[in-house]
Order: sequence, then C-alpha cells, then structure tokens
Amino acid sequence: MSRGKTSTNPGPISRYLSAELKPIVRARTETQEEIAIAAAISTGQLADLLNAKKEFTVGQLDRLCYVLDLKASVIMRKAEKDLKERYVDGMTISLELIR
Repeated sequence: MSRGKTSTNPGPISRYLSAELKPIVRARTETQEEIAIAAAISTGQLADLLNAKKEFTVGQLDRLCYVLDLKASVIMRKAEKDLKERYVDGMTISLELIR
C-alpha cells in the first residue's frame, strides 16, 4: 500500500461502517455532494467509502459523523459489538464470516 492512500480492500470495520452510514446518507435531504463538502471529503472519495471500496480513516469518520449529527464513538462501539470475534478450536473467526 502506498503512503498516504487508504486501502482498496477494506477490512470488516470499514465495510460495517459503509453498510451503516450509506442508508443514513441516502435518507438525508442534502445531496451526497453537499455532505461530502461539509465533511471535507471529495465526492468521489465519499462514494468509495460508502460503497466499501476504501477504508475509513478516523478523521473521515469523525467529520462525516459530525455532519450527519452522529457520534463516531457510538458507531464504533456498535461495530465492535456486532463484529466481536469468537475463538473456535484455537482460531479467531470473525462473526461476520459465520453469519
């Protein structure tokens, strides 16, 4: 991965955030472009984040949640709870993989 770029293969937390935030963004009266501008994220980058094509950075999540009037800490706690890992036969397996 080159320096300064986010991954093009998002992990489970970024995929979870995408799934949670995309319907919230769509339900807003503002356009996705207006939300992106308010969150200081390019429109293309916001689309990639919401379509789980790129990983969220802490700053992006923080700014987007601020614009959407959400608490990033609440969303992250929910993600952690929903994606908790289980130990099976000495191996860590994400609940996401066994749902």
